[in-house]
Amino acid sequence: MSLVGLRSGGQDEPTDMATYPLHLQGGHLFVEINNQRWLFDTGTAISYGMAPSLTLAERTFALKPIMTGKPGKPIIGVPKLVQFLGTPCAGLLGMDIIGEFDWTLNAAKRTCTATTEVTLIRDRSFPLKTENGQLSTRVTIRDREYRLRLDTGFQLTFLEHPLIENFPSAGKGRDFHVYFIGGWFQTDSFHVPMKLGAEFAADNLRTGRLPASLRKEILPVDFDGILGAEFFSRHFLAFAPRRQLIGFLTSGE
Repeated sequence: MSLVGLRSGGQDEPTDMATYPLHLQGGHLFVEINNQRWLFDTGTAISYGMAPSLTLAERTFALKPIMTGKPGKPIIGVPKLVQFLGTPCAGLLGMDIIGEFDWTLNAAKRTCTATTEVTLIRDRSFPLKTENGQLSTRVTIRDREYRLRLDTGFQLTFLEHPLIENFPSAGKGRDFHVYFIGGWFQTDSFHVPMKLGAEFAADNLRTGRLPASLRKEILPVDFDGILGAEFFSRHFLAFAPRRQLIGFLTSGE
């Protein structure tokens, strides 16, 4: 895939873009910006950090110091986030910033690129859907479709269906969410093959089930589960949330 974007009018021109180190640590994705790591979280609407602003690909964004969630839910700042993650970070990149760019994510080579222009995604793509600020896609498991929310704040994938128990065990899985009491929870996990798009299969993804109380909080009733960071960490992807599209890339593109 060429990293020359298309400006309005269809003319090929150099674009404003920036390439950053991409880290996979503890099952989470971190973008390194100015020697500081930021959690890449497609499941959180609003970014927050220790600094009052963040510049990404020549654009500067104001940041909140804390995540203010639903009424009655915990107020989360960076120190609490670091405590949950178990690793230092400067803050969290949410969809208010992530959604302003086209991205390429290459966890194998530990790099990512953000551009304000339209990145050409040819074949090998599948659509996303945005509803109430949440990104989702459809996956196929044993010829049946399921709707999963894209949330890289989770390490694992989750499917709220007993079907997963028909697949080989992946042992106990551990994940966290700030709305869950104590943050961390455990789940039985299974190696579940999921087909995305017309013909492309992800590797068998470790898939569990959410605690019932957390499921009610974060998963709309018409969603079947969550596609977590493990999928993003296993593929070279073009990720264009503002155009509701993901494309599989190869090293030669």
